[in-house]
Amino acid sequence: CIRDSSYIKHNLSVSYTFELSNDDEIRVYGGVNNIFNNYGDFIIDGRGNYSSKYGGGEGRFVYVGTSFNF
Repeated sequence: CIRDSSYIKHNLSVSYTFELSNDDEIRVYGGVNNIFNNYGDFIIDGRGNYSSKYGGGEGRFVYVGTSFNF
């Protein structure tokens, strides 16, 4: 039986809110999840060859977005 070992993923996110007139706001945000692209343990007989117990096999990804409050 193959055991899954634990591992660490590093995420980073930032956001900034611009205050406009009449209490309106624009928020800009972005981030990187799984900065070091750690997939977790490679499991020969596992689903997709990575353990999915803790989100294994999910690589690095970047996101950006905005929101507007009025």
